[in-house]
Amino acid sequence: MSTHDTGTAAAALPPPEHDDTNANGLPIDPRRWMSSLPDRALLSRISLPGTHDSIARYGYGSICQDQDLATQLANGIRVFDIRLRYLKGPDGRVNFAVHHSNYYQYAFFDSLYGGYGSDCKTFVLDDCLKFLAENKQETIVLLIKQEKDVQKALVFFDAFWNIVGNRDQYNGKPLDALVYAGRSVPRLGDVRGKILFVFVDGDEGKDDPEYKLNNPARGLYWGNIDYMVDALSPRPDQVTELDVENHYSDIMSAKWTKVSAHLQKTFESGPGATNQYVTFVSASRTPDVTHFPRSYADYLLPQLDAWLSTQLQVPRSKVPWGAHFGIVMMDFPTTSTIHLLIQASLSYQYV
Repeated sequence: MSTHDTGTAAAALPPPEHDDTNANGLPIDPRRWMSSLPDRALLSRISLPGTHDSIARYGYGSICQDQDLATQLANGIRVFDIRLRYLKGPDGRVNFAVHHSNYYQYAFFDSLYGGYGSDCKTFVLDDCLKFLAENKQETIVLLIKQEKDVQKALVFFDAFWNIVGNRDQYNGKPLDALVYAGRSVPRLGDVRGKILFVFVDGDEGKDDPEYKLNNPARGLYWGNIDYMVDALSPRPDQVTELDVENHYSDIMSAKWTKVSAHLQKTFESGPGATNQYVTFVSASRTPDVTHFPRSYADYLLPQLDAWLSTQLQVPRSKVPWGAHFGIVMMDFPTTSTIHLLIQASLSYQYV
C-alpha cells in the first residue's frame, strides 16, 4: 500500500536556536549544516550530534530531553535513539508506541497506522520525513530498539517494514529515495534526503537468537550497545568495526573519565579508519535523585564543551585531517555542544 502525505505530520519546524559558521566564517543554518559536507564523506567519519532516549520527556527519573524531535532536528541533531513498543490495534494493524522503560512518551512511530490516542504529541516517522522533504541535503540516523513487550525479530520486522513501506511515494518519491536501502556504512551522497535505520538489541530476549534484529531488509545492525563495545575485541555476538562507550550507571567522575578516554581514541583515529565510534555522554542512577539524567548532563556537558574546544584547537601540523569525534549521544544537549560537533564536521578533511 502506498500513500501520499496526509497532512498529519508535525507543524512547521521551529527556527533554529543558533547558527554555526563554516571554514570561511560564513553562517551555516543548523537545519542544513550537512549540505556543506562532500558527498564522499563516509558517515562513520562525520562528527554527528545525537540524543540518547531522544523522545523521553515524561516519567519519574526517565526524562532525558527537554526538546521535541522537530526542535532537535532544527537545532542540528542528526542521530536519534528511538525505543519502540509493539502494539496491535483493533483492526489488527500494528503500530509502535515510543517508550522509556514503562513510561509511554506520548509519541508513536507513525501517524498513518493508527492505534494512538488524542494525547499523542509526536510521530517519529512523520517528523523525520517532513524535515528531509524540506532539507534535502541532510540525513537522519534512527537507532531502533524494542522497549517493553519485545517481539521476536520476524514479528517485529513484519510490522516495522509494513509501516515504512506504506510511505512509498511520500512527497512523490519512491521508498529508496526516502530510506537507505543498503546494509553497509554509506557515504553521505548515498543517504542525502534519507533515513538510515540502525537496529540495536536490548537485554530482553538477549539469550534467544530469534529476538536479535540482525537481519534487517535495509539499514545496519549494531547488536547490543548497552555496554562497552571494543572494536579490537568484540564479543562473540557483536558486529565488527563498531566501538562504543556506554557505561550508563557509573558515578559522575568515573563516567567522564571513560567518556573522555573514548573521545580521545576517536580523535586519534586516522582518516582512513573504518570503525564507527559512538560515545554516550549520558548516564543515570535512578532512583537516586542526585544522579538523574539531568544531573549527569549538568556535570558532563560543560566538561565535554571544554574538551571539544581544546581538541578543535590542536594545530593542523599535528592532525592534518582535522578533529573527528564520531557519534556523540547526549541527554539535554546544549547549543554550544552541537555547535562544536558541527564545526568539527565542517572542517574535517574527508578521504
